[in-house]
Amino acid sequence: MLSKALLRNKRSLSSVAARAVTTPPDGTYMGIPSYDPQITASQRDPPRFSPFSTLYELGQVATADFGDRPRYGAVESGARTFGLDGTPDESGRLWASFNDCNDMVDRARGALVNMGVKPGDRVAIISRNHLAWPAVAHAAWSLGAVLVPMYEQQLAKDWHYILKDSGASVVVASRGVIYDEVKPWTSSIDSLEHVVCFDDSFDHTGGTLDSFVAMMNADGAASAPSAIPPMKDDMGVLMYTSGTTGNPKGVMLSHENICSNTRALLDFGSPEAAEAIGGTLSRGDDVSLAFLPWAHIYGQTLEMHCGHAAGFASAIVEDTANVAVDLPLVRPTLLFSVPTLYKRIYDGLNAKIPTESPIKQKLIRAALASGVKKAEAEAKQESLGAFDNFKHNMLDKIVLSKIRDRFGGRLRASFSGGASLAPEVMDFVNALGIPVNNGYGLTETSPVCASGFLGEPHKQVKGGCGVALPGTRCSIRSVADESEVEDGIEGELWVAGPHIMQGYWNNTEATEEVIREEDGVRWFRTGDLATKAAGDAYGNVSITGRLKEQYKLENGKYVAPAPLEETLCLNSFVTQAILYGDNEVFNVALIVPDIEQVRKWADEAKSPEAEAAKAAVAGAETEAQICELPAVKDLLLVETKKALAGIKKYEIPKNVAVVEAFTAERGMLTPKLSIKRPIVVKHYAETIEGLYGRGGLGGKHGLVDKE
Repeated sequence: MLSKALLRNKRSLSSVAARAVTTPPDGTYMGIPSYDPQITASQRDPPRFSPFSTLYELGQVATADFGDRPRYGAVESGARTFGLDGTPDESGRLWASFNDCNDMVDRARGALVNMGVKPGDRVAIISRNHLAWPAVAHAAWSLGAVLVPMYEQQLAKDWHYILKDSGASVVVASRGVIYDEVKPWTSSIDSLEHVVCFDDSFDHTGGTLDSFVAMMNADGAASAPSAIPPMKDDMGVLMYTSGTTGNPKGVMLSHENICSNTRALLDFGSPEAAEAIGGTLSRGDDVSLAFLPWAHIYGQTLEMHCGHAAGFASAIVEDTANVAVDLPLVRPTLLFSVPTLYKRIYDGLNAKIPTESPIKQKLIRAALASGVKKAEAEAKQESLGAFDNFKHNMLDKIVLSKIRDRFGGRLRASFSGGASLAPEVMDFVNALGIPVNNGYGLTETSPVCASGFLGEPHKQVKGGCGVALPGTRCSIRSVADESEVEDGIEGELWVAGPHIMQGYWNNTEATEEVIREEDGVRWFRTGDLATKAAGDAYGNVSITGRLKEQYKLENGKYVAPAPLEETLCLNSFVTQAILYGDNEVFNVALIVPDIEQVRKWADEAKSPEAEAAKAAVAGAETEAQICELPAVKDLLLVETKKALAGIKKYEIPKNVAVVEAFTAERGMLTPKLSIKRPIVVKHYAETIEGLYGRGGLGGKHGLVDKE
């Protein structure tokens, strides 16, 4: 329920609310007349999923619909801990069916009941993706409890804050070291009563009181106490945003928030695309590689919930370092990822091409050019001529298919979210013959607000993140007065729909900052700068920056650093970058170099500068020593100017500092690997001062562009 203070912000702008709905030219939503997000059934003919209104109900209908169909593939050790048997597949996994998963949920519910969990209680899980993860989640939901997910990679102080703030009564830990860290907190956090563990190396024979596996296997748990089904408006997940400043905020997501987003994702995509290439998420014969953390709402909604509703299988990846190994073994048909994976492949191939023979270089470049040409033709609903088509088929067979084989060779679609995917990288993936679908969302929106048209590239806008999902409204608002701006004009993106969070836990003030109610429509202010493509019939949205990150130079010019940083990181010598220039005469940049590329550049010595740096780079024993080399600073300044050629002159950094990697261990990354800009800027404050000639460490880390 909205607070009285929030309701005081209500505006009477019914015209804005009406204009904000994306309506395609035929007056329907991709073939769905008058899409109603409150309807719990599929609004397609034939239906794409069985009706569900809560996450508990989703688990029940999925079990009834798909029964013995494979659901989760788990690495052998973890699978056997939870009672799976048989012979592992080629990837070393044993598979649990929907029925197997439901049995685990029943036993996990018994374990939670024996720990005193009741409706409304918060049950926390600190775990990587694991077979136990959905069992714990669905067991909590079957009791009307609230799931509080956390990452293994988070700092202990973050776990402590979240457990205390959420009032969690139970923690389920995936590893013994996490259990050892958290167990003593039962004496310092009033609400915390039980800390249990399902680590493969833990004693699950019954000799250890806090074995979650032993609790699941106990007679009392095995009797499967009755479920206490939640209501659709009950909170289902309390998910703490990683945040780039201060303590994380608890985002209250109801069952309806998440279920409405899941239903919209499954109904998204026109019937024509679905018939032509399976342009939906609702094909039951699909297999995904589940490496996106389920502790993040993107991975959870797309793979756990959409997978349950659609009936597809997911091979669980417990260690993301194994993704490249697992891809050709699992051979997924769907790939849900963040831009980092696609960029690594893009960087890897671009770095490999110059090392090949002249003939191979020519073939690879010709194949990529042919792939780009084919993708561009499809975007225009055109086909290649007979000769170009023959040429593409030959090059595809010789070159592109070999690259696709690294993904397993069966991908029908890939998805990118969590951050923007650079157009150059998206073009590259499309050129390989792997359709990539860019989307946009936030934790507060459960998460997906907009998505590209899978299988219909002619409806997409290059560099965009797609159109509003069924039941979602996207509105671009003036930063000055909050009025809706014309298409093509930049403003803040506001979003409305049934997937908008209930609010921030224990933080009414933060909730009131982002929620607006206008004429009965509840809007969420995303804080992202965006545009809608002018003249586009479908309302494609493009994200242009982050409102709070935008700053003004001394000359009055505004700079949105995020797109510039993304462009800079496309350079093979740059892995991370932060631009700074708030109220300054010019921009400066903190650059994290790709150490491997720098070493390779110096070792090959193909330029006088590289030759001169060869001995110094070879003699450097640490990353810090490489960052301090004058030749490396020279190189990075040149590469910065090269990468940003063509942008507005005042946006190009005049000074750069070469620094060590921004890592989670240094407190500079969120669990989803976003850079904590304020922390980085504060840490390097003295360095930045030096870049402006005001003292500090500019001489050690920085280099002034004399031009």
